[in-house]
Amino acid sequence: TTIGEKELDKYISKINELKPDIIVFTGDLFDENINLQDDSIKIIKDEFNKLEASLYKYAIYGDDDYTKKEKYEAILNETGFILLDNVSKLIYNKSSIPIVLVGINKYNNPDYSIITNPIDGIDINSYYKIVLDHEPDNIDKYINNNMDLVLTAHSLGGLIRIPYVGGLFNIEGAKKYNMKYQKVNNVKVYNSFGLGTASIKLRFANIPSINLYRLYVD
Repeated sequence: TTIGEKELDKYISKINELKPDIIVFTGDLFDENINLQDDSIKIIKDEFNKLEASLYKYAIYGDDDYTKKEKYEAILNETGFILLDNVSKLIYNKSSIPIVLVGINKYNNPDYSIITNPIDGIDINSYYKIVLDHEPDNIDKYINNNMDLVLTAHSLGGLIRIPYVGGLFNIEGAKKYNMKYQKVNNVKVYNSFGLGTASIKLRFANIPSINLYRLYVD
């Protein structure tokens, strides 16, 4: 949310060095307390257009993105991102067996049955299933559904982290599940601590980060 152009460009370059097949953005491009001007939005568009994925680029809403949804959607539309607004997708890559990607938008009356319902008549419950959900604590509403992996954000790691204590500023929506990794009902949950700041413009013992996930076929 509060990151400079040079820093953003550095992270974009690092992502491209990793040669990802799929890029996912789990929300909060915007900060509710910052009104981005046109020149800043242009910088974001230019940088997001540099992102290279061999397959797709997906995004979901963060809470602050949803309050500025027109601007957010315009940026995604102009930079090749597919917005998953309570939608499930089948993703194929050199195989007839897909993975399932589910994008949750808790701010728009979600129907969590999309996690298990067929897609175009295809039963999705035997396939590897990834759920994108901005707020980690929201997973309690659907964790008993059939899924393998949940990718979240929102917490920013509590901004200031103390060894053996964790984050000091654990915000609503990330009070229960705010570790980088945890298992919930045998489901792997990874929480991206992201790049910027929020209520206080400071991070301590909390290095900004991007995350790389590799999926292996047994």
